[in-house]
Amino acid sequence: MPGPRPPGAPWLSLLLLALAVAPEDLALASMVPLELLKNPSARCLDGSPGGFYHQPALDPAQSDKWVIHLQGGGECSTGGQCGRHLHTAVGSSKFFPPAVNFSFDPTAVNSPPSRARYDLGGVYRGKSAPPRQGLGRREWTAFGWWLLGDTPAINPHMWGWNHALVPYCSQDLHSGQREDPVHVDELPAVYFAGHIIVASVMDALDARGLRNASTLVFAGNSAGGMGVFLHIDWVADRYPSARVLGAPIAGFYFYSWEYEGPDVAPGECNDLSDFSYRAWPRMWALWDSFVDHSCALELDDRPWECMLANVSYPHIDSHLFITQAQTDQVVIQEHDCVPPPVNGTSLGWSPTARRYVSEWHRNMSLALSPAALNKSKMDGVFNPACYVHTNFTARYPLIKGYSFMDLLKKWMGGWWKNVLQDACGELCNPTCNPP
Repeated sequence: MPGPRPPGAPWLSLLLLALAVAPEDLALASMVPLELLKNPSARCLDGSPGGFYHQPALDPAQSDKWVIHLQGGGECSTGGQCGRHLHTAVGSSKFFPPAVNFSFDPTAVNSPPSRARYDLGGVYRGKSAPPRQGLGRREWTAFGWWLLGDTPAINPHMWGWNHALVPYCSQDLHSGQREDPVHVDELPAVYFAGHIIVASVMDALDARGLRNASTLVFAGNSAGGMGVFLHIDWVADRYPSARVLGAPIAGFYFYSWEYEGPDVAPGECNDLSDFSYRAWPRMWALWDSFVDHSCALELDDRPWECMLANVSYPHIDSHLFITQAQTDQVVIQEHDCVPPPVNGTSLGWSPTARRYVSEWHRNMSLALSPAALNKSKMDGVFNPACYVHTNFTARYPLIKGYSFMDLLKKWMGGWWKNVLQDACGELCNPTCNPP
């Protein structure tokens, strides 16, 4: 793979930024305002307009490089599930933060800025709550901003690029193409327009230089990571002059097989949708989902199978860098109904649950092993033996001393070792969580 352009001098970029912003408010340069979409079909679950946050490149030398990130946040396919999201930041732009802070580093002792800040869950971090405070299910920036962070400390290799965040409010894995509302059980009208939102954000960013990008990293976490697999070839076709790379985080899914051990708790899996083989035809039809075109052509009468990366990956032509835990905590607990381990280790499970998780770990490890990947593409993989979901940062987890950001940079530069995968067993990487 051809290497990226050499980066500009970081000290020069910081000096230019300092000249543009008062010294005491330097950190506030990272407060990026919400922009709502004008396309009337680009709607959140509740019908409110979708939106995005765009931060122009802080390093002038990187002004033709972009990271676009699709936010995660579950999905819904029943009235009960969708109803729980309608009045949160993952179902309505009414609860989006008016601005977000791409410098926020929850792992730092003194994370800038010192005054009020928001994370994307809508949680206000100030002395008093503003009128537009929104409370999401969880704090989506609990582990930083991944490749959107705008300081070298939290995003050492892409901090100075253009950053665009697509907040997730459609609950359809960013795949829906419905322009009209649909009934879901007792809910009279909800919208599934995730793909329309993604396309509308790209339209808006084209006018700001995206159309002339030299490099575009299309990233996402969890449901957003699933959206990367669905869209990456479409994005590459849209920007033929750019080097387009996919970077899904916790988005490599296969069909779920619900755990039925004696220790499963009643109602353990009510919040997220059924990802079993039998459930996907209905969800694909409900959302009118956009899927990878080549995969859909190949499978013909079963396009809904292309919703999952384990099926679609062999049909994707674009280069991908896949970041995925060998045992995904959210998938195992919330999709597959395995109770959480009592003490956070494999010893905290019953023997039945341990056998289930061991087989799950084996399936994921094999799916992402070099033998299973398309060797001609030299796709990248960072696959630690951790029990986590999206908590990947510049500091942890590490494999052979490298974070996922370190390996991504080397992979983009053409490093021959494109796959780092723990081989120590289950839940055995000592760097999975912060010290």
